[in-house]
Amino acid sequence: MDQELKLQLIKEATIHCTNILKHNLELNPEQRVIVIHESGQGIELNDILAAGYQNAIKSLNHQKAEFVLFDKNKIYNDENDPRELSPERAEELKAILYNLNPKDVVVLIQNVNFRISSFRIRLDLKNRGCFVIEHTLLHREQENSQTYINALTYDHVHHKEVCEFILPKIPAAKQIQILSQDNSVLTYEGPFEEGKTNVGNLKANMGSFYPVGEIFTEPVDISKVNGTCQIFAFPNKKFNTVIPDVPFHVEFKDGTIISHTGPKEFQDIIELVQTENENKKVWIREMGFGLNRFLTKQKPLNFISAYERHEGYHISIGLKHGVFRKKFKRDEQGNKINQRFHIDMFVDVKEIKIDNATIFKDNHYLSK
Repeated sequence: MDQELKLQLIKEATIHCTNILKHNLELNPEQRVIVIHESGQGIELNDILAAGYQNAIKSLNHQKAEFVLFDKNKIYNDENDPRELSPERAEELKAILYNLNPKDVVVLIQNVNFRISSFRIRLDLKNRGCFVIEHTLLHREQENSQTYINALTYDHVHHKEVCEFILPKIPAAKQIQILSQDNSVLTYEGPFEEGKTNVGNLKANMGSFYPVGEIFTEPVDISKVNGTCQIFAFPNKKFNTVIPDVPFHVEFKDGTIISHTGPKEFQDIIELVQTENENKKVWIREMGFGLNRFLTKQKPLNFISAYERHEGYHISIGLKHGVFRKKFKRDEQGNKINQRFHIDMFVDVKEIKIDNATIFKDNHYLSK
């Protein structure tokens, strides 16, 4: 990366990291902040974010902050690298992290994913009552560093306006329609689950995976989804974003995929999800209203779970859903349902209607 660009991105990251700590988190002087990073190990986006948080903490004059290099003895190679810590280093990190007090803060800036036990650090810390701000799989975004940093922009007013516009409509909705660019229609019949958000309210959620910006729900009865949509992006088996030259169609009947015109990589995903249960049905689940205006079709991210915040609409296939998990326990034969997959796909959306009232058109929400 050009040095001038890197310095500019550090400047921008400093602004965004300051807003995350000051506004999303509402950091107070009594909270300890531990930033665990992998800067200087070959992934410049990690360098940029580490510098951004360091500058942010300095600008906030926060006295209880510590920066910790995850592994002092290993340079990042690739995501197949097991990243196994020496037992001594694992114990050093545990001594730092597991002695934090509730409501202390940990920022994870990860080239892949940090582990120092059988669980990811974020889950360990949240169980201890700590706030966790997580940046993960940064090695996948090396060519998208500018887009990733832009996607961290504090956009509270926009998120608030769209949430206040959409969330009250969901519980009362009888029908939601998704119109693709070719006018194909995917129709959901209500009622719908309560809409949830991920807009960087760290006080409510004890932390977040960044970038943020999403409203999500699903029908109470997912079998009441029928129609066709155009898909412009989906993940491969490594959860890297795939954007075909031409969007393709996926047809749903009674909540399951019955046909598609996608490429072989998409068929591979279908066959993967079919292993979830013996009936080999591929169910639709999440209805995702992305709110992040700095992620678009023209400005994607490679890691699909980061890109799902893009301003537009996405769905998930597979029966796994962490928030609405309990509604699916057994199938019609009484067999326990194996919820293994949650795979996001991105609709080439033209318009979204709730009970015939348009809420999204021309690539933005009509909240004003």
